[in-house]
Amino acid sequence: MPEDTTKANGNPAGDALETARAKLRDAAEDLKRRYEDTSADVRRGAERASEEIHRTARQIKAKSDQARRTVRRKARQGYDQAAEGLRRGYDRLQHDVQRAGHDLDDYVRQNPGKALLIATAVGFVVGLLVRRTQDR
Repeated sequence: MPEDTTKANGNPAGDALETARAKLRDAAEDLKRRYEDTSADVRRGAERASEEIHRTARQIKAKSDQARRTVRRKARQGYDQAAEGLRRGYDRLQHDVQRAGHDLDDYVRQNPGKALLIATAVGFVVGLLVRRTQDR
């Protein structure tokens, strides 16, 4: 029966083969351990990146919400200021028209003849203007 050279039995070739197998097993285990460590590092890195992306997205959303609120508030302030300005302008115009109406009433009461002549002249001028626009 031939001797099995794959087992160490004092045979130099068998001892070398067994040593090579042990070194390969150790290298394979070391490689497996490194792979597992690297996989764990990659997983942790991906988790950190994902957390950072989520944190950044939350910050962007918060800034966006804040900017939207600021724009709405400023727009509302601008609208309110414009509306208030228009209200004041309308009130002032209404007051001026009423005062002009009172002044006109007073003038007509104090000067009825002049007022009648002025009204007639104004009516005549308006009639001429209307007639000219109809002729064209």
